[in-house]
Amino acid sequence: MPREPLVSVCLPTYNGESFIADAIDSVLKQTYRHFELIVIDDGSTDRTVDIITQMAKLDQRLKFYKNPKNLGLFENYNECIRRAAGTYIKLFAQDDIFKPTMIQQMVEVLESDKDIAMVTCAKEWLDGEGNIVPPTTPNEKKITRRFEQDMRLEGRFVMRESLRDLVNWLGEPCTIMFRKKDAGTGFDTRFKQIGDLDFAYRLLRNGDYYFFTEALCQFRKHTGSTTLKNNKDLIALLDWLVLGNKYRDLIPEFGETEDQFSARFTRRFMHAIANKYFAVPLSFTANPEASGLEHLLDSESMLSAFECDADKPRNNPAEFKAFAVSCLREGARMHNEHKYLKHVVRIQRETILSERIANGEQVEALKEEVAELKLALSELGNSLSWKVTAPLRNAKRLMK
Repeated sequence: MPREPLVSVCLPTYNGESFIADAIDSVLKQTYRHFELIVIDDGSTDRTVDIITQMAKLDQRLKFYKNPKNLGLFENYNECIRRAAGTYIKLFAQDDIFKPTMIQQMVEVLESDKDIAMVTCAKEWLDGEGNIVPPTTPNEKKITRRFEQDMRLEGRFVMRESLRDLVNWLGEPCTIMFRKKDAGTGFDTRFKQIGDLDFAYRLLRNGDYYFFTEALCQFRKHTGSTTLKNNKDLIALLDWLVLGNKYRDLIPEFGETEDQFSARFTRRFMHAIANKYFAVPLSFTANPEASGLEHLLDSESMLSAFECDADKPRNNPAEFKAFAVSCLREGARMHNEHKYLKHVVRIQRETILSERIANGEQVEALKEEVAELKLALSELGNSLSWKVTAPLRNAKRLMK
């Protein structure tokens, strides 16, 4: 009888025809061979199913299933984990790519130390054409490579630090490997975006965290990605409050009260609103009706939520929701007005400084010119010719 696979690679799919073949191919070409690849489609309407079916015929390690109805990403991950036969679980995503030695390196760490609960790694971002997208901001650099050397850390420390940072630097599903026995109930489907971070926290309740500084996988950032779609709807941002509530026992450990944590998140939230929905950092002329937040309303316009017909009671939840959207919008506008005024002040300061420098240079030039004239006059007064002609100049003055 064949041995049970040691590693189960779990790949949920949905309308991934553009990149699914490359993703699967990167798994099948791993240097580590003792694995199964579980692919479960969640109701794709494009060519995803046809592509996977053809690839499954070429490699028996690829096991393909289809859900009878659409479950959503996190529940589909859970379905993959339930079907997994391996000792270890390696999560994956349909538009990402494994480097050839990824599984082998991670298995070696988990096999060598039973106290390590989760292995993860640095990653590279790719655009839709497969070009590497370098990180630019401090948060992006932290997300793609949190440490500059391989690192083992205590699980609770990692949980606490990432919650304090409000940044998921632990890694997306494509970067992590763990033991199936630690999976518990799987992903919490109440999360819309950072359910992977919540799942990682629960894994780390069981042991330590190990990080490879080598980028062992490539994570695609393109307009059709689930991450970008969820970010557009603000779902990812609000997930942080759900996470803070679930792990509120960590908050005192980084020196904050729950109210301070909530206030800090709110400021971060407002900053994100201003940058994502008011993409006019150097102008405060943004049209409030084109802010991008109106999709959060239940009514056609802001005031429509405050209808008060004689024969109909007021809709308090709709009113508070509309008012909250108004606060977000106006807060974002104020944020950008502040940024604009800071920009104006900076430009004015630079202009004044440049004028001062220019005026100073002119003054110095005039000083040098006067000094040269004084020197020339001094040299002329002390010259032999000037002294010899002195009587003639005196006689000329007497004749006037």
